[in-house]
Amino acid sequence: MAFPFDKDKSQPEQPATPNEPPPPPVLKDGFIVEPSAPRPLDPESSLAGYTFSLDDISAPISDKPAQEAKEPEPPAVVPSEKDEDLLLDNEVDIALKEAQNGLLQFDYAMRCIEEAIEAGSFELKPELICTLQKLAVEKIRASAGSYRACDVAITNTKHLPPHNEDVPQLMRAMCEYVREQWSARNDSLEDALFLAAYLMWRINWIHPFTDGNGRTARIVAYLVLSVRLGFTIRGKRTISDQIADDREPYFRALLAADAAWDEERVDMSQMVDLLRKLLETQLQS
Repeated sequence: MAFPFDKDKSQPEQPATPNEPPPPPVLKDGFIVEPSAPRPLDPESSLAGYTFSLDDISAPISDKPAQEAKEPEPPAVVPSEKDEDLLLDNEVDIALKEAQNGLLQFDYAMRCIEEAIEAGSFELKPELICTLQKLAVEKIRASAGSYRACDVAITNTKHLPPHNEDVPQLMRAMCEYVREQWSARNDSLEDALFLAAYLMWRINWIHPFTDGNGRTARIVAYLVLSVRLGFTIRGKRTISDQIADDREPYFRALLAADAAWDEERVDMSQMVDLLRKLLETQLQS
């Protein structure tokens, strides 16, 4: 089976940054909540998953190579001395805005899920992913909704994200692969988990944005998982909440998928196992 990822490089291109989120296609880090239930901005609630975190923030690559972890540790993007892309300079303001944005991002994803299920069709496109990222970091990052304009390095992992000029082609190839797998696979739980696991890893691997990569990967994975299963996933202890409570298994699964890809293999088994456990916990909560 062919995996059309980054073997070919295209000419650089920049996607258009939407001024306003487009309507959901016809056909939290997403936090899974009842769509009709408003959520207060309580910093002690499950919105803690939206607090300011290094794993979601990128910085220009330095001359020094990324450090390799002796033990599996949460990957962190190398911080910059001055981040000109940031629109806010106070961590409290950033955390509050991330929480507000998280609700907007989740509500938009829920509308996409509901309309896709009602229409009986769905096609993942880079534009949708950019919109979900824009919602996560709008009024926090000047580059919200756009691919990163520079290379980045991440500590505590051997993986070096691809050059920024390769990002548009890699994102198109990722969506094309999901479309191919969507047609080739059946509607079983295992196939839905595979697609969600693949997107959760691949978006993190490409690291297409300056900020919000982890949150975007998780909401896209949830969206695809729900549409593929044909229903919105209920439960109090959501997949994203559980990842926020204990990130180590999530990071280990990402590193395992990275290692397989280094050997030119696509192996989502560890991430699939993790998502299966998290989904079971959510449904029982």
